Amino acid sequence: MNASLKKILILFFFSILTFSISNYLLNGSVGDEFYLAGELKTPPDSLYRWSIGKEAPFKYRMLHRVVVEGTYSALKQHSDDNDLFFHVYAAYAFFFQTFAIFLFYYFLIKIDLEHYALMGAIIFSLLPAFLLAYNLPVHTREDMMAYSLLLLGLISIVDNRLAPLFIISVLGVLCRETLLIIPFVNLFFNRKQHLAWRLAVAFTAGMTLIGLRFWYGLEHYDFLEGFKWNINNVIQVIGFSYITFGPLWFPFLLSFFLRKNKYESKPIGLIYQSSVSVLFLVFVTTFIGAIFNEIRILYLLAPWVIAVGVHYYSIHKKEFTRLMQSRRYRFFAGAGLVVTILLCYSLSNLMDRIQPSHSVVSYTTWVIVAVIQMFLGFLCMPMIMPIQRKKDKLPKYSDS
Repeated sequence: MNASLKKILILFFFSILTFSISNYLLNGSVGDEFYLAGELKTPPDSLYRWSIGKEAPFKYRMLHRVVVEGTYSALKQHSDDNDLFFHVYAAYAFFFQTFAIFLFYYFLIKIDLEHYALMGAIIFSLLPAFLLAYNLPVHTREDMMAYSLLLLGLISIVDNRLAPLFIISVLGVLCRETLLIIPFVNLFFNRKQHLAWRLAVAFTAGMTLIGLRFWYGLEHYDFLEGFKWNINNVIQVIGFSYITFGPLWFPFLLSFFLRKNKYESKPIGLIYQSSVSVLFLVFVTTFIGAIFNEIRILYLLAPWVIAVGVHYYSIHKKEFTRLMQSRRYRFFAGAGLVVTILLCYSLSNLMDRIQPSHSVVSYTTWVIVAVIQMFLGFLCMPMIMPIQRKKDKLPKYSDS
């Protein structure tokens, strides 16, 4: 078996694994018609009505709905077929999840992280936004398509391919409004493209957004609903923010203090140059217009957070290896693992005695995820701290 085929099979395995865990082990929305009915706000015996797609702001996110409903209409015989619709919806959910994972692998190759692309794509597939994608409170619907378009957009920017960028920017807005991040990054951080073209891409995407709302009809909805929830649940905002990327936040936040101009001429320079602005943009829009514990919006940061983390590891691999081989660290990790297992067991028993939330969010699942992410952060701290230079200086990244 050649290396390329082996990597394809590995990535496909992780796609199947995460999709199955979320939907079949943990009763996700694509694993059963009853649960999907809750996501689409429609009766379980008539999923094809897709009632949520008629409400603002969901009706403006029409691309995913058009693809699914278009395929369903082409395949159905005469009368509506609920079972067929369910399987078409599930097939597209799996396809776009798999496609996003493969695109992430390719994206890392494009920014010169080829030797670590497989590791990065596996991490991308295993973080909670994918592992629990179809479980409450994540509410994944068109988001796998959105991640795919985001990655296609970033690849087009790295390659400075104008025509695909125009198309992807428009498709991104048709998928969901948060994908305006694509023309935003291109406008302010693609130095290889003439300013006039960057403005044209941004203008086209913006006009598409406005036109879409007039086409489907402006409708009042409480666009501050998420903001009100976030203000009243600050602890969950902090907790779910950490859960989204866990210890990968450490190298990402450290990267803000780098001399980023040293990477300006390299493909990964796009990630370093735009990271602070993208973080600010995603956090502000999520805080104002979304709910943090849904984490799928915050996961739009994945190309930045994971790429920086993988790059950090590639630079300091020798130090990491030396530390992990030490007897003291192995004892440290083993003790932490025992504590984590005992804590997960104790807390899961405690959560079972608590009345479920009104939205049927599994407290047990998310408490276990939080504990595991804390454990991983616990494991990574000794790796991050010794790498700091003397007198508490931040690491000076090198390409050695």
